Amino acid sequence: MDTKEPTFERYAVTVLKRSIMHWGGSDTWFALASYFAIAILALAGIGVIESAISDAFQRVLSWIAIGWLLLLMVIITPFRMWAEGQEEVAKLKSRFDPVLRLTFDPKVTGCRVQTNLNQGPNAIYYRVRVEYLGTGTLSGCFGRLVDVTGDNTQGGFGNSLPLPFAASEDADATSKVLISGTPEFLDIGFITQGGAFHLKTVGGRIPNSISKLFSNPGSYRLRVQVASSVPNTPTETINLVLNYTKDWQTTEMTCPEENS
Repeated sequence: MDTKEPTFERYAVTVLKRSIMHWGGSDTWFALASYFAIAILALAGIGVIESAISDAFQRVLSWIAIGWLLLLMVIITPFRMWAEGQEEVAKLKSRFDPVLRLTFDPKVTGCRVQTNLNQGPNAIYYRVRVEYLGTGTLSGCFGRLVDVTGDNTQGGFGNSLPLPFAASEDADATSKVLISGTPEFLDIGFITQGGAFHLKTVGGRIPNSISKLFSNPGSYRLRVQVASSVPNTPTETINLVLNYTKDWQTTEMTCPEENS
């Protein structure tokens, strides 16, 4: 890697090389135009073209050639080098910008959903809103519960627990294609009308270590992540607090980060 201090002389040499020696894409045409201009000036200098064209036309060609070289080296090449540098900066910056946005707000439609079933117990579902901040689509998105703790207990369950996107019975619930501008919702858990709280894991699988974690009322902290199978996609995390009262109307889930 070149670690020498940048100087105007080195910059001028870089511009000169880029103007007349860089090949590839549109640079090829700039290089050919530069060679043509240099050839005209060289031939005019040694008098080769004096016999073929008038003196006035020769002067015009020479000034056009000089003008092109000055324009190329003073304006065109420096601007294109700057534009390419800005593009590289934007690419590097995008690698650290969040691609996904996770939010939870009971007032937002879709985050707190109460079912009213004719058969079976009613329930309130808690879901995290997931948005893709890029353009187009992002495939292979999945959610997971990575930690859950209570006031006096810690849910150590080893590996993370997969969480489905709603609706959990859909084929793409565990590998969602997110569309820019169209939010999806990740199931976290639900409380039945009878007051029992359950995590909404894929397939309903709950490790024995936390199977009785929600047996008592209290404050529970959950850490949820959403990631993508697409390489170099940053994983986003959201922290939630469940204030569990064993009453489905007074139990609340909040996101402390959004209330701060």
